[in-house]
Amino acid sequence: MKTSIEERLQIQEDIQEIIKLKAEYCRNADVGWDRGKPNAKVIESLFVEDGVWDASTYGGGDLCRGRKEIFEFFDSGRNFFGIHYAINPIIQVNGDKATGQWQLFCPGTAGEDYLWIGAIYDDRFVRTPEGWRFEEIKVTIAFTSVPENGFDVVKMF
Repeated sequence: MKTSIEERLQIQEDIQEIIKLKAEYCRNADVGWDRGKPNAKVIESLFVEDGVWDASTYGGGDLCRGRKEIFEFFDSGRNFFGIHYAINPIIQVNGDKATGQWQLFCPGTAGEDYLWIGAIYDDRFVRTPEGWRFEEIKVTIAFTSVPENGFDVVKMF
C-alpha cells in the first residue's frame, strides 16, 4: 500500500526531530573543555519518565532505569573529558514509536587514561505531548584504544 505525501512528509519531519533529540543528548553529554560536567537536567528531560540508559554491555558498565537514576548518573560530578560524535543514523518511524541506530566515535578520558571509544547506539523513541523522547539508549562498545600521545585539550575543566 502506497503512503500519501502527507504521511511521507510526517515521517521525514519525525526523523529530523529525532536527529535533533540525539544531537541535544550528545551536546549535553559532552564534558570537559568548556562544559565542566554533563548537563544532567537537560539529559534527564530528553527521556520518558521510565526511560532506560544502558551501557551495561561493556565490562559491567552502568544501567540507569528512570529519570531519577539517569539524572544521578550524569550529575555524579565525575571529571572526565568526552566529545560525542553520533554518526550514520538509521531511523525507522512507525507511528508514535521509532528506533534509531548510530555509530559513536568519542575521544575521551576515563580517570587518567586517554581513550578513543567506538560504539553503537541502539535507541528507542516515543512521541509524547512534549515531542519525541528516548525510551531507551543502549550503548554497545565496539572498541577502545589508547592514543599514543593523549590529547592536547585546550581546557579540561
